[in-house]
Amino acid sequence: MYITSKSKPGGREFSRTTMRALIALLYLGYPAGCILRLTGGDDPTGRAMSLVGTLLILIAAAAFFAIGASSLQRIMQDRESALDEREISIRRKAHERAYPTFAGLALLGLMYMELGDDLASRKGVAIWRPTEGDHWNALFWAALFLSLTLPAAYEAFSGRGDDPEAD
Repeated sequence: MYITSKSKPGGREFSRTTMRALIALLYLGYPAGCILRLTGGDDPTGRAMSLVGTLLILIAAAAFFAIGASSLQRIMQDRESALDEREISIRRKAHERAYPTFAGLALLGLMYMELGDDLASRKGVAIWRPTEGDHWNALFWAALFLSLTLPAAYEAFSGRGDDPEAD
């Protein structure tokens, strides 16, 4: 996902530090917000947890859209004909690292759910598993956010880069 703009067709230029902060907000804020939202109850404490969770999710969504409008995300998502050779090289390296990571995380998630089912049915061990629509919705959006931003995250945290303005 890359959000194009007529005023900034090459994407918004963020420093490496800013990109790292946006990615951290997304990758840490969204899961924390979902946990708070899903565990909040009807008592005042639970409602406060739910409200804080909602705010964290909104902050994470804002970070997601800021990442989507960045020049780094443009490199990761724009059509190849719009990129120069250096940008294509950066994108290929980031995608080469992101795909196995995403596939591995998806496999670990499936293994967790299968083992959880097995342990619950055979051994009576209580392990949290997604059972409600809200749980699956949270997991869906987490997977979507991760799949669309992981290559940019790898590049932002790689410490490489030939941008003299990068932190």
